[in-house]
Amino acid sequence: MMKKLSSNRLIWSKKTINFTPVVLLFLLSCHTVSDEIEPNIQYSVHEKMVQQLSSPFEPLSLQELEKSWATEYRMGVYFAKKLDLYRAITAFSRAEFLLSEEINPVLSMQRKHEVEYYTLLCYALGKRHDDLVTSFESSSLAYISSDFSAYHDLLILLGEAYDITKQKHKADSVYQAMAQNYPKAAESILIGNALKKADTPTAYKILSRETKSLDQEVLSIQKVLLDGPKPHHFIHYDQLDSSRTQKIKQSLDETQKHFQTQRKSPLTAQVLAALIPGAGYAYLGQYQSAFTAFSINALFISTSAYFFFKGNYPAGILTAGFESGWYFGSIYGSGQAANTYNERLYEAHVSPLMEEKKLHPLLQLEYGF
Repeated sequence: MMKKLSSNRLIWSKKTINFTPVVLLFLLSCHTVSDEIEPNIQYSVHEKMVQQLSSPFEPLSLQELEKSWATEYRMGVYFAKKLDLYRAITAFSRAEFLLSEEINPVLSMQRKHEVEYYTLLCYALGKRHDDLVTSFESSSLAYISSDFSAYHDLLILLGEAYDITKQKHKADSVYQAMAQNYPKAAESILIGNALKKADTPTAYKILSRETKSLDQEVLSIQKVLLDGPKPHHFIHYDQLDSSRTQKIKQSLDETQKHFQTQRKSPLTAQVLAALIPGAGYAYLGQYQSAFTAFSINALFISTSAYFFFKGNYPAGILTAGFESGWYFGSIYGSGQAANTYNERLYEAHVSPLMEEKKLHPLLQLEYGF
């Protein structure tokens, strides 16, 4: 009797040991996909818009037109208006070099600021943000004050460039300066930045004018960086058009309603794929992928069963191993596909809103060339 019990325990122990890797494989493979999305919302500035914007600077005088640098300056403006940005930057670089030979230092510095600014604007329109940051930080514009006629647009260019190049502290400092000096542009840009990251809670905070109590007169940028207040806390909301803010909020409410109604759950897609291979893809409307996943899994399952039925256990185990890879891969892939579906859906709903309400940085430009 004792021998029989010992034998049963040994058999049960072997079964437990044999099934432990299978259980571990199942638990490790059933990795849920996060609901968070990372949309990629792009935009472009059309030539017509650039041509409609006037220059922020005084036109060249008759005396200046006789200078050699003025010819390069005018060529740069001509090419820039046509969005021939490479030739425009080249011409502006030549103008900057020739300006160094100008006898009048005040005039030279003033026009140098203009040439450097136009170069930054060309980099921004060409989406060369690394070059924009490098050019700005080595230029005389780094020491410019708010009396510069294109200061509003300069902040816009820098904010976007620092944001895209992942220099968050510098971007926040620029947006803070914008919020204090140009609240309308700051509101639109900060809402747009939040929506581009699918951070709708922050967008609603701005639209609802939720701020912390801050003493803006004595609060230093260093304190801002250490304590973490957001740039939108510095917006002077009393200077904004409340009706425009309300219209943006209504449009965002409608957009969010449509998105939430049509979005797909990654967890649901994974559960369906676990129950029936390919069902997760079918839930997303990807019927070709669903058919492929179902067919491959069915093929490996039936082949593995055939080998086991025929007593060919090594071949059955090998085929079952391949099947586990396809099975769990299908589950995870369904969740990822749902996430991608939501990202494209979000982009389709939010992109028109951001274009219509001009929530992109360069759409807030007041001046051109």
